[in-house]
Amino acid sequence: MAKKRKPDPFKQLSRREREILEIIHRLEKATVSEIIDAMDKPPTRPAVRALLTVMEKKKYVSHTKSGREFVYTASIAKEDAAAGLLQSLINNFFGGSLKNAVATHLAESNTEYSEAELKDLTEIVDQARKQER
Repeated sequence: MAKKRKPDPFKQLSRREREILEIIHRLEKATVSEIIDAMDKPPTRPAVRALLTVMEKKKYVSHTKSGREFVYTASIAKEDAAAGLLQSLINNFFGGSLKNAVATHLAESNTEYSEAELKDLTEIVDQARKQER
């Protein structure tokens, strides 16, 4: 039986909004210029500002003023963002199957794992089994 998952808190975000949130998490705080510099094929500056305004209304980011620029920070914890995005990735690309996602990752030919990492993964799986009971 699969563990019941929390709803994806990022379902309301567009692809661009998710990209912006990821950049803000990575930089911890960012101006519009810094966000644009970090984006892959960024839209116009007014478009980024509009996206940030929408994200603020959705309560994903907030801002403070520093001189003439707004400095944006994430309103949601990085760990919650990571969990939500990972769940979305598993749902979208692996049909909701954690097994398929992990199997795909482990099968990557250029990925090597230390014995300690594999032992840690085994312990995580064992802990999940205990929680299911």
